[in-house]
Amino acid sequence: MLKHYLPLESTKCRIRDFDVNDIQMLADIEFDPEVKQYVGGVPNGTKKEWIVKAKSYIHGYAIESILENELAGRVSLHRAEKWEPGTAELQVIIGKKFWGRKFGREVTSLLLPISFKELRAKTVITEVHPKHIDSLNALQAFGFQYEGSSLKHPMIIYKITKDEFNRNYGKP
Repeated sequence: MLKHYLPLESTKCRIRDFDVNDIQMLADIEFDPEVKQYVGGVPNGTKKEWIVKAKSYIHGYAIESILENELAGRVSLHRAEKWEPGTAELQVIIGKKFWGRKFGREVTSLLLPISFKELRAKTVITEVHPKHIDSLNALQAFGFQYEGSSLKHPMIIYKITKDEFNRNYGKP
């Protein structure tokens, strides 16, 4: 569903499909120890094995910095019925080089309306590391509220409902 909206752009970033040229830079982001400390699920195996696997399938979409014309991270947005019916899950991973530049906020602002309109989500959830203060502040600014702790990772779950989104930002 998201695919027919691509590319999505803000003044800072573009969300687009991955291409083969992104794989090495994405591996550098995914295997960066500073990035990994804030990500719940870390890549399995070695970086080389991950790159081979990624050539056939990469989960999500590329986040590209418009200014640098460079891969800044990855985003995924999908139904997450495992949580409860009508739930979508948003995951944003930004490379260390782009931290502090509000790329996560830009991506979230582009995808929340699509979550509620196209995915027909009643709720959007995301997991965040409790020490990732910038992400926590960004989520709270959008109206996300604490939902609980993840059982499998040192992460906490935040959610926003369609009604909360509509109250804060108008109908998607």
